[in-house]
Formats: sequence, C-alpha cells, structure tokens
Amino acid sequence: MANNGQFQKGHKKVGGRKKGTPNKVSSDLKSRVKLFLDQNFQQIENDLLELQPSERVRFFIKLMEFVVPKQQKMELDTNETTECIKVVFRESGDPPIRSESEIKE
Repeated sequence: MANNGQFQKGHKKVGGRKKGTPNKVSSDLKSRVKLFLDQNFQQIENDLLELQPSERVRFFIKLMEFVVPKQQKMELDTNETTECIKVVFRESGDPPIRSESEIKE
C-alpha cells in the first residue's frame, strides 16, 4: 500500500469474492421476497382491487420501477444549428408528394 492508504498500481487483489460471484445475502433476500409474493399473490390482488383509483395508479407506478428502466435526463445544446424535418402522415392510396408546395399545413 502507498503511504496514503491506497493500493499502488498493479497491486494484485487478495481475498474477497471472485469477479462475477453474486452476493449471497442479496440472492437469499430476493428468493425470500419472491417466495412471499408467490404465496400471497391472491391476497395482494384482492387488496389492490379495494384501493381507490389514485392509490392504485401510485401502486402501479411504484411497481413499474422494478420492471421498466428509468429514463435518464437528456440535455440539448441549443447553441448548435439544427435542421428541421417535416414529417407528413398520409392516408394509404394517396398519390405521392412530389414537392414541398403540395404539403398542406
């Protein structure tokens, strides 16, 4: 170790879990939670039906956090020049658009 308490570059790892080995406590806890949910699923469904609609929506949103990944904040640099693209939705069977003047606003 260096004087400041940090390992020097190239120091070989000694002890601890091997890379990729799952955490035993996390794995055990996940198994217990899954078992609990499996055994009490009918009761949870019944309780859910008794909730007010707004509470039910909040419950669904909380559950979604475990299934749907959260979106990350994106920033747009407005100092750069951007090109606008006009998208036109047409009915099938309409003749093709040949010029921009044919596009109805």
